[in-house]
Amino acid sequence: RRGSMVTLTATLDPASNDINQPGSVDFLYGSTVITSVARGASNLVNGKQVYSTTINTGDNAFSLFVSGNPYQIQARYNQNGGNYPTQISTTQPLSIIAQDTTVALASPLFPAQNAGSILYGNRFDLAATLAPAINGSIIPFASNLTGIRILDGSTVIATLPISNDSRSPVFSKTDFTVGSHVLTAQFVGDSNYSIATSQPFTLTVTKASTSLALTSVTDYLPLGQTFSLTASLTSTAQTMPTAISGLVSFTATGPGGTVNLPTTIINGGKASTTFTPAVAGHYTITANYSGDNNYQATSNTRVTTASTITIELTDPLTSQSVTSLQRGAEVKLTARLTPSDLTSID
Repeated sequence: RRGSMVTLTATLDPASNDINQPGSVDFLYGSTVITSVARGASNLVNGKQVYSTTINTGDNAFSLFVSGNPYQIQARYNQNGGNYPTQISTTQPLSIIAQDTTVALASPLFPAQNAGSILYGNRFDLAATLAPAINGSIIPFASNLTGIRILDGSTVIATLPISNDSRSPVFSKTDFTVGSHVLTAQFVGDSNYSIATSQPFTLTVTKASTSLALTSVTDYLPLGQTFSLTASLTSTAQTMPTAISGLVSFTATGPGGTVNLPTTIINGGKASTTFTPAVAGHYTITANYSGDNNYQATSNTRVTTASTITIELTDPLTSQSVTSLQRGAEVKLTARLTPSDLTSID
């Protein structure tokens, strides 16, 4: 693999025991010299002259780039004034293939884990770290605007730039849909490094919580008049990629039992209804939001009061109702407010 170390060895086997030949050896393919070993750097081994060197195939100086065809490596002995003639060895094939890479996904929210759960609308960060398979590889990563792709299942949801100095780009997203997302990072590869895909990170997105505020133009009206009520919905999510949608149902519970009020479609986070009581009394109005694909259900209540006032004229001695009296007679005037006002007075 490109970036690996390889040892090139040429053995000169002289016809005699003369080991003081001044020649050098070139290692080459075709007419391209990879590197050379001088006579002084060779060694005598069992009466043979051994020319050997170890090179890093990732060093551009050696011209061993990734290739679809193997290099036909040869050793050429150069006479350089020695007794032995210049000669060249047979070929030895050497294939240079792309170096493997690894991509790792990690979330600051869930360190050292391969799964996590967030609420809909909350921000989720992932760091994709690219590394060469050979520790200390000297080959730089090519700058690439789409070097790492983030996939949700088989769908590419982001492309992240990389460079040799920036191998850990961070991906952020706030609009994952509710459900399970199997996320992977894929390095697209370059001329020296192969494609790599990370282990998956499973993200579970749950519905965001909601709250409902129920308001009324007034909580007190005379019997026969109509209450106007509004349910306002909000969410605790960090962002709201989609608006809260769906229906709000209303009920009124009072002296006559429970009455279903008109159900309303949410518009702009609000839903409104009206209620005209038939009987005087205190009524508990309940607004129920049933939730949607992204937001949880919630509810709230409010108490309203429909009241009446009546007057009685009675004889204070007999407590009997009267409709006419002689001038000068006493009369008891009584007003009755229904229902009674339970509000404390300081």
